[in-house]
Amino acid sequence: MSHNSVNLQVFWAPILLVHLGGQDSITAYNIEDNELWRRHVLTAVSQITVAIYVFCKSWSGEKRLLQAAILIFVPGILKCLEKPWALKSASINSIVNTTSRTWVERVLGNQPEATEITSLGEYVVAASTYVKGARGDDEPTDHKVKSKPYNLFVDLSYSYPDRLKNLQSYCGGWLRSVIIYLMFAAIGLFHKSNREIYNGTDIKITYILLCCTAALEYTSISIKPYFDCCQRLKNRLPWPDRVAQYNLIGYLSRNKKHWRLRRLAFLLVCKDYLDQLWCMKPCKSSEDITELIHDHITEGWIREIGCTASYRKFNDSRGQCTLMRQDCSTAVLELSVQRPFDESVLLWHLATDFCFHHGAGTSPTDEIARRSREISNYMAYLLFVNPEMLMTGARRSLFRNAYKELKKVVVGVTIQSPDGAEPTQSRTAMGEENLAKMILQKVEREKGSGLVDDAWELAQELMKLGKEENEDGTKKQMWTVIQGVWVEMLCFSASRCRGYLHAKSLGKGGEYLSYVWLLLSYMGMETLAERMQRTDLHEPGDKGSAGLTSASTATIAGEGNV
Repeated sequence: MSHNSVNLQVFWAPILLVHLGGQDSITAYNIEDNELWRRHVLTAVSQITVAIYVFCKSWSGEKRLLQAAILIFVPGILKCLEKPWALKSASINSIVNTTSRTWVERVLGNQPEATEITSLGEYVVAASTYVKGARGDDEPTDHKVKSKPYNLFVDLSYSYPDRLKNLQSYCGGWLRSVIIYLMFAAIGLFHKSNREIYNGTDIKITYILLCCTAALEYTSISIKPYFDCCQRLKNRLPWPDRVAQYNLIGYLSRNKKHWRLRRLAFLLVCKDYLDQLWCMKPCKSSEDITELIHDHITEGWIREIGCTASYRKFNDSRGQCTLMRQDCSTAVLELSVQRPFDESVLLWHLATDFCFHHGAGTSPTDEIARRSREISNYMAYLLFVNPEMLMTGARRSLFRNAYKELKKVVVGVTIQSPDGAEPTQSRTAMGEENLAKMILQKVEREKGSGLVDDAWELAQELMKLGKEENEDGTKKQMWTVIQGVWVEMLCFSASRCRGYLHAKSLGKGGEYLSYVWLLLSYMGMETLAERMQRTDLHEPGDKGSAGLTSASTATIAGEGNV
């Protein structure tokens, strides 16, 4: 190999360094990757050091080719360091360290009528007074929250192209433009160098490397404006209007239908993974459920929150407020919401299904019954698929234990599709309904002491509620209580979930519970951090939620947010 050919091949080192830096549109696939930024720094420094060392030790070529190599080294080094810098900036600790309340101070500075709030008690009184005063107004912000709740999000509210657009800055755009110009300038310098002294094949390879690298850099920037046009053509909501669903009786029905597939999954040691992936078809009712939560919090500010104690009691409620409001605080109902939260969720999930399938006048088309089941199925989904978000320490094993109880109840029962055909969505639903009725008949005849029997006792207590019926024969008060309890449980779960888990869920497309969490904070409810820092001081000196008061002061002083 000639000496000149070696010089040209050394020129490839900075080009390969650019490709080692990767594209800035892909940095991390999940939040855990952000915490590995130190490892990426070490890798980037090693790559840069080796590339520069090899180039310096081997280079003895002409000046013009050296200038081209330097122009390529600059974007190569920047691209290698850009990824670890982006990962560090997106890590949880960096986000926490950069959190500031200066924006609140700026808002308050523009609101001369805003008064300083120094305690939780003062905040509660001010917020309650504000909501009561704005009750009759046609608040544009209030309509915006209900119709387009995605505006509450800082990041997930937008589609992926929009998020990239929001992250762009003047300096970032200028730097990317400079990198592109440097790449094309390097091509020009190479073209004007003494190419004739090098091997023809090496020259062609060098041209291919330079042109492809420059084309990739140019394409990564020039193609971004077209994302907006594609998004408008799709005409979809930024976050799909879906709420995940999982049903215990439906899970049993499905397993009895597809027992061969279950057995194969067991042999392949992936049965648990299959169970978590094989969920029900999600319902497209997030906006309706959001409106229920919004109305629940608004009514709480108006009717039930007036002091620090009532504020905390409302935030700690898991159904107690609904039972008290509907004047149906029987012993069975009270005990059902006082059990460990994961047990209460599973108990009410089964009781809701029992009430729905019992035939006590419930119409499948009734809106309140359908919405109650959707929230019930979503909470069951969280318990089985994502228990750490439902509540810290939630036990997935409760779901499996209840499944085993139901399996014993329906032992010997087989569900088959007609004519041996593959079960469709309607046939699956019909099988679930028949199975539920079989379970009800058996638990009515045989008394036991398990969770299924406790759920049946709760369902019986619920079906006794109220004598007033709707036009279609639906027990009105029964479903009002069930829906109210589920809304409270959903809010309770969202406010007790750690912010890190909400951020982590974004890597999988986001969780509806995260929106509920943001909505609660937006409407002045207590967050987990504020709850953990509660004090036992009296109202005048209560500083336990100081973080809440300053942020919420801007809400009260500014345009209607509740």
